[in-house]
Amino acid sequence: MKKADFRRIVLYAINIGVILLMFFMLFRAVPAVLGAGNIVLDGQFSDWAGQSCIPDPSGDVTDPQADITLFCFATNPGVSNAYFSAQTVDSSNNMTYFLYIDANNDGNFNDPSDIVVTIDYKPTGKKSRVTVSWPGGSDQGDWGDSKQSGALNVEWYVPFSAMGISAGQPIQMYLASSYWAGVLDTTAIVQWSPANALGWIMLGVILVGASVWMTFLSRKAARNSGKSSTDR
Repeated sequence: MKKADFRRIVLYAINIGVILLMFFMLFRAVPAVLGAGNIVLDGQFSDWAGQSCIPDPSGDVTDPQADITLFCFATNPGVSNAYFSAQTVDSSNNMTYFLYIDANNDGNFNDPSDIVVTIDYKPTGKKSRVTVSWPGGSDQGDWGDSKQSGALNVEWYVPFSAMGISAGQPIQMYLASSYWAGVLDTTAIVQWSPANALGWIMLGVILVGASVWMTFLSRKAARNSGKSSTDR
């Protein structure tokens, strides 16, 4: 086999590998981009339709104030944050949620890398004040139902950096609620891989571009080699 033919076979194999990798990245990214709209932290909850959610049984705790019925989670393309929302049977008074995150995905929530995020939700007449705190940082905003709108839903975010993870890294997590004192309700443990979809797509475009450039250089070198042979 000629050396030029061997190089061509290797190049084709690399291109096929890049194309397959690109399809894999699109498979990971497209559902996040097209499956539902972007989450906006504004105390309005229609944008959570179509996002990943797990229900929690109603009536499994005696106090409806802390009875979680829905726990949702999502990401926005190109944003290194994870977004969450919770719904209860009746949260007309101040509530505290605890989001337990098993960052190394080993089923143990007490490792040094694992964190607990605290969400304090205070609904008022026409607004709400939600304060989310993670190790090393916090933020707050009007991210929940007001008392006038029922005070059932609240939303918040946590940066990937605060969780110590990168896009696509699997984690385990669960949500707990507290009303006045003590944990009253918890959801099931869920495994999730928060994805920064734009990052997958951009990386795929870069890989395809590199593959095309390699093909161009190889063909240029082959043409030059053919001209040199003809000149002789």
